[in-house]
Amino acid sequence: MAGVSDAQELTLILWAIEKVGVPEELRSADRVRALTDLLKTKFATERGNELYCITLACHWCHPNAPDSDLFGSLTTVGDVEALSYQWQEHRRDKNHNADRMLRRASDRFMRALEERGPNAPQHLVVFITSDEEFSEEIAELQSRNFKVEVLYHTTGDSTEPVITINAADRADDWLEFLKTHLQTPNLTLTYDPS
Repeated sequence: MAGVSDAQELTLILWAIEKVGVPEELRSADRVRALTDLLKTKFATERGNELYCITLACHWCHPNAPDSDLFGSLTTVGDVEALSYQWQEHRRDKNHNADRMLRRASDRFMRALEERGPNAPQHLVVFITSDEEFSEEIAELQSRNFKVEVLYHTTGDSTEPVITINAADRADDWLEFLKTHLQTPNLTLTYDPS
């Protein structure tokens, strides 16, 4: 990781944006910038960490799709990387692809930092998710001296991702986190970018 001292603690944010989206009230370009700045500030700057990347996992979005402007705003922010894919069959394929892409990003980050040696500082990985799929990845990261935090969201038809929440070093509700730190008391998450 060029340009970063071996002693510098890093933060990687992994965002399953199809499951935990951007609230309707924050979908303008300036509010998207405020949201990504908040993530960088709370999970890197205030902790003395360097932000490695905010990685989004989402399906390929056609330029004429209703959410293409949102993804355009997110991916033009300097620290954001989008991992996108296409799927053919049913909705479940999409979910597994997003989870798999974020797991791979986490693995690459973990392996690259482990190459620095056994005395490396404790780096932070943040999952923004709504499912149980990351509990094993969290346990593996923690066993290798990474700190793991979760921002989670539950939709009306699902339950809280209890296993993922309990596995993390810290877990906070996505909407409450945004309401508190962006001082926006009324936020709604009603869209599905798929």
